[in-house]
Amino acid sequence: MQRVVDTATLVVTRLDNGPGLAVYGDLGAEHAASFARALREAAADNPGADLCLDCARLDTVSVEALRAVADAAAELAREGRTLTLRHLSPYFQRIFRLTGWDETPGLILDSPGLRAWFPVRRRAR
Repeated sequence: MQRVVDTATLVVTRLDNGPGLAVYGDLGAEHAASFARALREAAADNPGADLCLDCARLDTVSVEALRAVADAAAELAREGRTLTLRHLSPYFQRIFRLTGWDETPGLILDSPGLRAWFPVRRRAR
């Protein structure tokens, strides 16, 4: 497991089983820039491949880090690629849905059964 970000509160590693990253700990605003850089590097190191972000051990996340995820997914979508978030907790899935970022082109929330936990009713536009 190659660490690409390693601090007292956050570790980001490359996945051993495919292109992407795993996140461990607290993804705060102070780590958003290094996290965004790690996402860009993972995309560059795997040309043409879809990426996965394993969120199973993600404890907290800042709005800045969420924006980095949405931006990375949108960039991948421009290349015909996707960013799949795996093992996303109900709490983090709800945040993506409330912000509307769950509809970001290229972003896939892969957490079966969680949508039923937190239905979000959007107002008609």
